[in-house]
Amino acid sequence: MKTKNRRVLIVALALAALLVAGGYFLVQGMDRNLTRIGRRITTLNGPLMPEGLVIIGSLSEERLLAYGTDSKKALSVYTIDTRSSAKTTLPNLDAAFKTIQPPPIPAELSPDGQWLSCDQLPDGFGPQLNCAVRIDGSQVVRWKTNVDLIPGQSIWCADSKGGESFNYSTGQVWQWRLADPILRPVAGADLHTEIDFKFHPIGAVAGGYIFYRRPTPNTFEFMHMSDDGDQRVIGTTELPNDAISMSVSLSPNRLRLLWIVTFTNAPPQSAWLRIANTLRHIQPGSFDGLWTSGIDGSNLHEVGFVRTDKPNLLMPLLRAGWMQDGARIWFEHNESVWIVPAGG
Repeated sequence: MKTKNRRVLIVALALAALLVAGGYFLVQGMDRNLTRIGRRITTLNGPLMPEGLVIIGSLSEERLLAYGTDSKKALSVYTIDTRSSAKTTLPNLDAAFKTIQPPPIPAELSPDGQWLSCDQLPDGFGPQLNCAVRIDGSQVVRWKTNVDLIPGQSIWCADSKGGESFNYSTGQVWQWRLADPILRPVAGADLHTEIDFKFHPIGAVAGGYIFYRRPTPNTFEFMHMSDDGDQRVIGTTELPNDAISMSVSLSPNRLRLLWIVTFTNAPPQSAWLRIANTLRHIQPGSFDGLWTSGIDGSNLHEVGFVRTDKPNLLMPLLRAGWMQDGARIWFEHNESVWIVPAGG
């Protein structure tokens, strides 16, 4: 009898252990912490780059493009291999940058990965200068406007042969082409009614550009502007009440959007995960999350998040972008670069 009871006890303990282990792995599988589901690629600082590296974008399926300044404040551009973490300098591109004055600030890769647009901030007051440099350093194209443009508001067109710049002080959209680098106003494109910075360009799609505007802090209305300036609403979506987003970027296939979402409370979770987090003493706080959606804001869902109220946090999640394959996302967090599957 005692032997039978002992066997029953052993079986019961084994089942309990299996339930506990299964529950643990279930919770882990539901845990959307980006540093757990992602892969750390490299750090963003070091003895050669005391100012740290800044990721520009994905140059290919396995390479990121980044820039930094050395101890002498000289600009240098690198590729980062996401498989080996190896950093490789681009001396021809660095040499091309040295010919440009005022010194350029790398801004955005062209869709075909062959050009890099840059912003130039003149000394003192005056019009902002802009330029584009071929990745191999063989060509520099400069254009100039007599109005002040906000840095980072020039975006490439879908064919990588030019782009558009956006001036919020006048509400005007300016178009430029690599073969004819003269800024020209786009007919009918007047954004003057949206000077309150609730209107933001995202990127180029076939036949035009995608924008969003925010009628309220967590409401996003997506718009398409054709090449001749006609505008139409293509979709509307809302974030949770305790969430805001100031960063939305376009995927390489021009069909999806990547969001950086900041929460002042815990991100949306299932009831089971809320209970599990309570048992694990994980309390609500501040979080940054990555979300994806269609270009009209539809099918918005979470990829993952990181906590940003930790005392040892050096850098929150401020920058992220798509890899060229569209299946993965890179992001900067806590002075490191990470890769995470776009589907979570």
